[in-house]
Amino acid sequence: MMEIKILQENLIKPLGILNHIVTTKPSLPILSSILLKAENKTVILQATDLNISLDLQIKAEIKEEGKITLPARSFLEFISSLSPQNLNISEKEGKVFVKGEEAQASFVTMGSEEFPKFPEIDEESKFMLKKETLGFLIRKTAFAAAADEGRPVLTGVLLKNEEGKLGMVATDGFRLSEALSTEGTPNKEFGSLIIPSKALVEVERLIGETEEEVTLSKTLDQNQVVFQFGPPINGLLFARLLEAEYPDYKRIIPDSFSLTAKVNSEHLISAVKTAAIFARGNGQTLRLFFDPQKNEILISAKTAEVGEGLAKVSAEIDGKGIEVGFNAKFLLDGVSSISVEQTQIQIKEEVAPAMFMGVGEGNYRHIVMPVRLQK
Repeated sequence: MMEIKILQENLIKPLGILNHIVTTKPSLPILSSILLKAENKTVILQATDLNISLDLQIKAEIKEEGKITLPARSFLEFISSLSPQNLNISEKEGKVFVKGEEAQASFVTMGSEEFPKFPEIDEESKFMLKKETLGFLIRKTAFAAAADEGRPVLTGVLLKNEEGKLGMVATDGFRLSEALSTEGTPNKEFGSLIIPSKALVEVERLIGETEEEVTLSKTLDQNQVVFQFGPPINGLLFARLLEAEYPDYKRIIPDSFSLTAKVNSEHLISAVKTAAIFARGNGQTLRLFFDPQKNEILISAKTAEVGEGLAKVSAEIDGKGIEVGFNAKFLLDGVSSISVEQTQIQIKEEVAPAMFMGVGEGNYRHIVMPVRLQK
């Protein structure tokens, strides 16, 4: 028997966050549920897909301690359908009863003992990080990780600790993003970890819900990384680490260039979007011609299905004229990741990786592999 009294509005946001973790095709039936625990004057909601686990604390009046499971999606749908009101949630004889001022429902519950237990945290591994710094690292890199499981290690983001400063690197084999923190890392023994990019997307979502710094740590078994968020969200996110050796990404970063171009970031994004309309289909190839005589970049695309289009943007170009092909999506993702007024593009030759950086933004660089063009 368990019983709590809670405001409907205190449940909505936590349930919505938890449902990002709950998988639609769970490997175990219990994983389609959330766990609700009422203990030590605290109510805790938990969800897991075994790779990402989330623990959130919420305010409620505990009438009787205990723990229950609830079907995640249908419980959220029911709570979302209600207007703000007091709710009484109790469990009896294998069912959970939710009674409000205007509606009531009962849900079938699975045994709470079947719900996976969350691991213990290694307190000695903890260190604090500004939420703005962590958000910057994730925002600049996670999008470049691989989406498919062909090479599982590339679906992760490398969290590295070099010379006491954190950095993140992600690559899918066609592009690479590297971002570095400008603040020191208190725990120099934290080492390097490979974190699933899906977990970092959820971390970035939670960063927006907290007002304080974020605590990073590992679990005692060293198999997971833990992100701890303060009020008002009060949560823990556990991410199972990818156990593999990250590729030697530094070998594909070019160290010399024959052309450097500086261009207004917003103008470049607009031109790429315009030309990309005509790059739909196989290859999605954009042609970029850097014209140092006219100081402009011509961006064009042509497909039999759509037609052809051309956009141009003014640029400061130093070097010889060159034409390079890029996948439209990869190029747009890359130029969109630059968050300062001007973008610097550096190219060695037509078939060599190109580097994109924000002018004055020395702690971030994005590499895009070219597409071989048919002359």
